[in-house]
Amino acid sequence: MHPFTHFFLRNLQAPQGPLPLFAPIIFFLQNLAGFQFHSLWGLTLSR
Repeated sequence: MHPFTHFFLRNLQAPQGPLPLFAPIIFFLQNLAGFQFHSLWGLTLSR
């Protein structure tokens, strides 16, 4: 599990913030895009 997924798992356990609402969408996009999504996230971090 890479840090991006871990970040959203942590936020799922903290319902006082708005991020948990988006977490299922992020998980869906991760499953849909798979490695491509991970690569794009890595490119975003490296800029």
